Amino acid sequence: KVRGGLTIIQQSGEHLLGLINDILDLAKIESNKLEVQIETFDLRDFLQGIAGAFAVRAKQKNLRFLTSVDSSLPVHIRGDERKLRQILFNLIGNAIKFTDTGEIGFVIAADEGRIRFTVTDTGCGILPEELGQLFQPFGRVGERSQAIEGVGLGLIISRRLVELLGGSLFVESALGQGSRFWVELPRGEIQ
Repeated sequence: KVRGGLTIIQQSGEHLLGLINDILDLAKIESNKLEVQIETFDLRDFLQGIAGAFAVRAKQKNLRFLTSVDSSLPVHIRGDERKLRQILFNLIGNAIKFTDTGEIGFVIAADEGRIRFTVTDTGCGILPEELGQLFQPFGRVGERSQAIEGVGLGLIISRRLVELLGGSLFVESALGQGSRFWVELPRGEIQ
């Protein structure tokens, strides 16, 4: 009983820390104090790490997690690895959170001097009139029963981070059929 109580306290603390970090990130973005840290990193290792982490989370919900990486992508690229990780963790995490059956797709492809990261799901989908609310601070869509965690800052932070990195974030969704989010970033390849 005590262990269960401690687990709840720890989870609540981690949730609160996540909320505080989201608000701090949003404040830094809004005040133009968030800086891009460009460095060279191994794209394939980076993608394998992300896919591995989310494959486990998807399996816990009995979802298939499918990954496809374009073989023409460079091994090493220049970019802000931490910010890209934050963006992808948010998009894939949301896909898993709002999908009860089916699959999550994670596709990375080269496209005319850009790299496209696409996350698809077979989740609940979003009404067309609610798509505009997705990128508003504290914006929530769907039924309240689906809004089980977070405060609605993840997508706004992700969009602003993508813009800070010189890219664009897009979404398509059909209610009851799932959603597709994709990020297009300058390629920044070195090898």
